Amino acid sequence: MRTRKERIIASILLIIILLSSIVLGSHGEVHAHPELTNILYSESETGWVIKESSISGAHSANANITYSFDDSTFTTVTDAFGNVASYLKTDFKNGASLWTTSVPELTITEISSGGVFNVYTEYKSLDTCVASVSSFGSYAIVDGNSNHMHYTGADIFLNTARMPMGSTNNVPVVTHEFGHAIGLKDIYTRKDIIMYGYSPNPITSPQSYDINGARVILGLHSNNDHVYITTYKSFSEHEKVCNICDGYMVENHNSVTYGIYTGSPSHGSKCSECNTNIYTCSKSISAGTWMKVSSKDICRTRNISCDSGHSETEKDITHTINSNNICIDCGFSGTNIWCLWVLHSWSDVIKEKISTQDQCYKTTQKCSKCKQNRELIVDAHSFGSLCTNTYCQNCDYSRPVTHDLEQYYQNASTATVCRYIKSKCKNCTFDQTIQTDVTHDYTAWSSISSSQHNRSCTDCGYVETKSHTYSNSCDTTCNDCSATHSISHTYINACDTSCNVCGLTRTITHKYINTCDTSCDVCGVTRTISHTYSGVCDTSCNVCGATRSAPAHTYKNNCDTSCNVCGAMRTISHTYSSVCDTSCNVCGAIRTASAHTYKNNCDTSCDVCGATRTISHTYSGACDTSCNVCGATRSASAHTYKNNCDTSCNVCGAARSITHKYTTYTNNGSSGHTVNCSICGVRGGTSSHLKSTSDGGHSGNLHYYIDTCSKCSYSYRWSRSCSGPPCVVPNSLPVDEK
Repeated sequence: MRTRKERIIASILLIIILLSSIVLGSHGEVHAHPELTNILYSESETGWVIKESSISGAHSANANITYSFDDSTFTTVTDAFGNVASYLKTDFKNGASLWTTSVPELTITEISSGGVFNVYTEYKSLDTCVASVSSFGSYAIVDGNSNHMHYTGADIFLNTARMPMGSTNNVPVVTHEFGHAIGLKDIYTRKDIIMYGYSPNPITSPQSYDINGARVILGLHSNNDHVYITTYKSFSEHEKVCNICDGYMVENHNSVTYGIYTGSPSHGSKCSECNTNIYTCSKSISAGTWMKVSSKDICRTRNISCDSGHSETEKDITHTINSNNICIDCGFSGTNIWCLWVLHSWSDVIKEKISTQDQCYKTTQKCSKCKQNRELIVDAHSFGSLCTNTYCQNCDYSRPVTHDLEQYYQNASTATVCRYIKSKCKNCTFDQTIQTDVTHDYTAWSSISSSQHNRSCTDCGYVETKSHTYSNSCDTTCNDCSATHSISHTYINACDTSCNVCGLTRTITHKYINTCDTSCDVCGVTRTISHTYSGVCDTSCNVCGATRSAPAHTYKNNCDTSCNVCGAMRTISHTYSSVCDTSCNVCGAIRTASAHTYKNNCDTSCDVCGATRTISHTYSGACDTSCNVCGATRSASAHTYKNNCDTSCNVCGAARSITHKYTTYTNNGSSGHTVNCSICGVRGGTSSHLKSTSDGGHSGNLHYYIDTCSKCSYSYRWSRSCSGPPCVVPNSLPVDEK
């Protein structure tokens, strides 16, 4: 129980709180546009930062934006692969459409010139930024804050060196830069937004934080759109700050008392909205043990008290039942008074967020029939079917989900558009056009008839058909497909050398009666001619018979066949001495004639013409006296030889047969001897020695003998053993040793 003093103090505090409510009212002023102090202009819990740039009069619901392309840069600047930057116009428009889709009240319109945003391209180095936004024109500083400035326009620069054709990163880059143009700054503390300031950024479209920031800047966020977070401000007030725009309002605490049996370690009074304690008993409390009552109206009770004497009985009047209709706290069975389990009509009473990966929330449900409770833990999160739904709809659990994009082509197959390069999410219905391919990749032109040709696009199959084109009526080959056709050139007449259409020249021949005719029979053109004569001495033209005066023919002699003046030829007869004469007596001309015929080489008179000649008789040598051909004789020297063995005459070389005289011998050693001619020394045959042996005397124990040849100088000494002296060998040789 409280003491009297404590009850008086509590009453005084209650009176103060009531008076404060009367003086201040239940709520304070609402600030639709927040204070411009370190909230809008620094990174906050909202996840975005306002940077005022080009929208004049921001926060005034001006959601109409215009832009213009600097066409000169889109038609001349190329990317790193030589592609003209016109494709970035499509990427830019796609990036703008992501903002208009995210903020339906926003209108972004392209105009030919004078747009609030001037968009241009430039090829810069790879270490230069991908794209940027820079303000131009006049500006105004709002409320004296240099971070809050309104500009009249801005340039949007796209670097083609880092934005090549077909890159899937082009549209997200443009979308990010458009956020700057709207008025958002880079954010470096969270990666789940398009305005993340570092690269790479996995986000490809504006997220809820980006959209909230855009709506505030564009004046599309009003008091009715605030989503407040309530926090303590002072003893008597709390502050509600919008988590979208950071706008706030201040209001008094809504004081309620709380009992000691609520389970808190202390008791007193607190604000029902910000949960701030207004009055707290300083004494600690203790709770007794739950005591089961197990009745229909009361599950259980326990006693709670503090050292100050405060004491209350806490009653748990709600049963929490299981599937058997039995209270899990007190064991009371409501089978007879509660609904059957399958007949309960449950509805959520309290939802308590768990927000973990495995559990979503815990809900306490009450049956509308029997008024009993049960607790359920829901495991499955509810994100919806779209990949863009990254937050659970029940507990706000965030999942790191992005689109799983795959690129594909959609054929347009028209004359102006080949195909669309698109990407779609594998997991949801998200589908976007990345680029419009307006350039067909045609095959070569192919002739399909005498008048037409066609070609087809290898990418989309579109077939373009055209008529054959020729440079002029004389052109035989189609300029596109090289198909040929027959033509006829046009000339004034048969003598005209240049076609009247194409100027093609031709070689013609004028028509004349003969080579002496001076005027063409077709066109009348005249020419200078020369009459044709056989020579200088010819007086009549060979073609037309025209006559002239000329000198007479002149020849060197009777055999000259060519006129000395004109070279005219004549037939002559040469003069020869006889039938066998080959040389003309006048000019020496050579002819083919019968050769002279003689009986033999010694005949001096031709049998045909009687011409005589000088001959030489033929002899076998200088010593021959009779001609070998005709037998004519002559006086000659006798044959002369060196000796009786010489076979060739020293004068004429005539050969003879001789017989050598072999009377001398040459010693060849032990093998025999050779016989030699005693006249000329020529060698004959060889034969064995004709030996004879003689006594050679005695010496020591040897007796010597000498062999000699009777024909040559052969001599040989040999010995036999002797036991003497005296010599016992007979002087005569044994028969078998001779």
